[in-house]
Amino acid sequence: MQRRLFVVGVVILCLACLVTACTKQNRAAADRAQRLDKLQAAYDAVAAVESATKTGVPYADYAQRVPSASTALMAYEPEDDEAREVASHLAEALYAYQNAMRAWGTKFDECEECAWRKFKAVHPEFAMEDTDADYAIRILWNSAAAKMDAAREGLAAYKRR
Repeated sequence: MQRRLFVVGVVILCLACLVTACTKQNRAAADRAQRLDKLQAAYDAVAAVESATKTGVPYADYAQRVPSASTALMAYEPEDDEAREVASHLAEALYAYQNAMRAWGTKFDECEECAWRKFKAVHPEFAMEDTDADYAIRILWNSAAAKMDAAREGLAAYKRR
């Protein structure tokens, strides 16, 4: 009788340990899925800007997408090194998109030439004589596209792990 009680006790203890282990594993998987969803949302917001630059976008639409992407990215807090790396690429792409928006905005200034000179003063990489806002926008969008490629690769790797 005592032996049966002992065996039953051991079985119950094993079941309890198994349930606890499964619960922890399920919780970890749920936490990971939630982190991935947040990273994907930040990526999607910046990717929406990238998509607009490839299909042609009016300035007014672009000027709404960039701050929206910025807000989404600022709301994201990476929790591990791989996510931080993806977020870093997204931030670099977004920075280029923001600067492109500023360059584009110079074209609508009352004194376009004055606005362009101010832009070049802040961004000496465009201080060459023959540059204009369109040139800066193309260069900045190309730079952002390269950063988005790196973010895309990092996100794919993050999903695989």
